[in-house]
Order: sequence, then C-alpha cells, then structure tokens
Amino acid sequence: MNRFLKLCALGIFASTSLFAVDLSNEDFVTYNIQVEEGSTVTNASISPNTTVNGICSSCTIHVEGVGRISASGGERVVIRGGAVSK
Repeated sequence: MNRFLKLCALGIFASTSLFAVDLSNEDFVTYNIQVEEGSTVTNASISPNTTVNGICSSCTIHVEGVGRISASGGERVVIRGGAVSK
C-alpha cells in the first residue's frame, strides 16, 4: 500500500510538471519580467542564458522592453534577439 501511494504521488507530480510553461532567455542581457496568472501578478528578472522551468501553468508573460506573450500547457517561451516567441 505504501508503495502504491508513493507511485501515485510521483505520477501527480510528473503530470503537473508536464503542463508547466518554461521561460528561456537566450540573449546576453537580463530582462525584467511580469508573469500574470489569473489574478496573481509576479515581478521578477531572468538572467542571460537562463531557463526558468515551470514558471506557470497558464499565464501571460510580459518581458520589459521586448513584448508580451500568452502560454499554457507544456509550452516553452523563448527570448532571443530582443524578441519573445514560443
């Protein structure tokens, strides 16, 4: 029974991380970002050549001076060449 519960917990964790949005900054500058997920707004920054895994499950990401993009599920958002895309 104990093993069954551990396997269930592992399955739930794996399935939720599969549906998270990743954000990669492939530029050589740090960007300020704002992540809007529902009614929650989070301000942060992303360093050069960095990836933030699981930044949200479904959100709008605003990259200051670059642009805004909506993403959900297992999508990967990339900042490259001063532009943001999926």
